[in-house]
Amino acid sequence: MYRQLAAVSNSTHRFVIAQNGDVFTLLADGREVQRIQMPTLAKATRAYAQIGPEVFAQGDALSGNVLYAATYAHHEWHPVATQGVCRYENHGMSLHYADGIWMAHGRFNRHLPSTFLGNCSAV
Repeated sequence: MYRQLAAVSNSTHRFVIAQNGDVFTLLADGREVQRIQMPTLAKATRAYAQIGPEVFAQGDALSGNVLYAATYAHHEWHPVATQGVCRYENHGMSLHYADGIWMAHGRFNRHLPSTFLGNCSAV
């Protein structure tokens, strides 16, 4: 599901995706931005984390980098900070991990292939 959200200013923001049952909530700086019911995904027998760029239109690019990515399970945070994590390369766009930052590269070109790299066995 793709939805265009309002742009944010040129500063650092904290985004969180939280799941409660079949409801996923996107928070930006502690404020709820979007709430989506996803019953099919929520009923999966094995959850997984994936990092990757997602845009909509030809020529789009990411306007920032990911300074810290982590998952939270069993009352512990687990950093997503290696090339081994499941990564989605989206039609010419990708995130590469270097020096502690997931850096955005490329522009969306629907004529280029998409692929999953890394440990994506649960996908």
